[in-house]
Amino acid sequence: MENINSILRRFQQPDLEFLGELFTAKDVRLTTLPELDPFGPRPPQQYVGPIFTLSKVYRTGWKSTGAGTRIFAYLHPQAPACESVLQALNDLEGEVLCVMPGCPRHWPGRFDRITFYAQPLELAFLLPQASLVVTGGVSTTTTALLVGLPIFSVPRTLEQHKVAHVLERSGAAKIADGGDVERIAQDISELLDNSKHRQAAIRIATKYMATQFENNASRIAGDQNAGAGRAARISAANYDSLGI
Repeated sequence: MENINSILRRFQQPDLEFLGELFTAKDVRLTTLPELDPFGPRPPQQYVGPIFTLSKVYRTGWKSTGAGTRIFAYLHPQAPACESVLQALNDLEGEVLCVMPGCPRHWPGRFDRITFYAQPLELAFLLPQASLVVTGGVSTTTTALLVGLPIFSVPRTLEQHKVAHVLERSGAAKIADGGDVERIAQDISELLDNSKHRQAAIRIATKYMATQFENNASRIAGDQNAGAGRAARISAANYDSLGI
């Protein structure tokens, strides 16, 4: 509680006595989309959309040209079925770029058709030419959706599982269920070959085509400082503060 209250004092807000007081706000801001809210949609709440927090990223491009398959992955080696997913991707025809913090040293040699990166990449530069995104992170999932890309979800936390199941019901995603490489390959191929999944993602992207999310953090902070006071809290329904 002392850590929380020290932050509140910096913003001239009164201390909390109990942690539960965080959730008594009248003005709740949900930093997600209704389509990704596992407990929604909640009309009384104000969905302000995602907050993207990564500023230092590496720019790289696709090596392949033309109309071939391009898959972007952002995975963690601790994620269940991660090795099976990588094997399925390694066996596919097409180019695969994979961001993986903490990648085991021998994996790039083992999955030699995948190009691995340890640092985040500039998604705005890569995703418009991509065919599919493979990830568990809510921020990467949100970014892919806003570009209109289907997602093969590899969740590693309870929250990511809940978001993935919501998105799967929309038709824009499939979830890695177990470590069967053949089943994973079939699901990835289904996402690539069946246009209904891309169309489901495009419907969501089209809905937010005119919405600007880039300045959400400063806009929300400005709203709070303009008089919302203690009643205004940010309820982060996307749980990945590092943008993964």
